[in-house]
Amino acid sequence: MSTDTAETHELGEKRMSPHEVVVNCPATGQVVGSIPVATADEVKAAATRLRAAQPAWQQMGVDARGRWLGKWRDWMLDHTDELLTLLQFENGQVLG
Repeated sequence: MSTDTAETHELGEKRMSPHEVVVNCPATGQVVGSIPVATADEVKAAATRLRAAQPAWQQMGVDARGRWLGKWRDWMLDHTDELLTLLQFENGQVLG
């Protein structure tokens, strides 16, 4: 996977862009996608929300959590082709 957060300055210097990480296919240079870059405050806020949700997740019990994980597994199985294509592009592998 090739990622680039750099922009070219008018003098040819590279500087970091705080907005996104662009993911390129190493084999072709094609843009596979981009991922927004979160600020430290955004990461902290997300961690706070997740920590606040954790007691409800725990209270659900093992069976209910297992059902949710089963739904996630089913989604991944239903989207295997798309997921594998993305992984191949990110790693620069030839589609076969």
